[in-house]
Amino acid sequence: MVWWDNRDDWWEIYYKRGWFEQVEVAEDTEDVGYCLGASPSVIRYSIPQDNKVYIIISDIVGRRVRILLSGSMNAGNYRFNWNGCDDQGNPLPEGVYFCQLRVGGHSLTRKLILLE
Repeated sequence: MVWWDNRDDWWEIYYKRGWFEQVEVAEDTEDVGYCLGASPSVIRYSIPQDNKVYIIISDIVGRRVRILLSGSMNAGNYRFNWNGCDDQGNPLPEGVYFCQLRVGGHSLTRKLILLE
């Protein structure tokens, strides 16, 4: 997988081989608002208040391929590692996908490009 992001206020290209599956709370919880950042393997999001949260991966034509998260979460910043698989655990083919964060009446979407 190859992606670019703004780590340490500097845009760079990154690559990764292999997959991880874990959820962890990010350490920095200041200035929390609705926010979604996504690379093919790392989904970062923030919510300003306790609420039901959905994180959904869809393919290029809008079909849901994976529900990464569906549950109540406390306000804060979170990081979720995605292994590139669908809801049945099957690896998804290379291509363009969309990651959507739904919280209450808010919805944010980011494009992902999944590469081998």
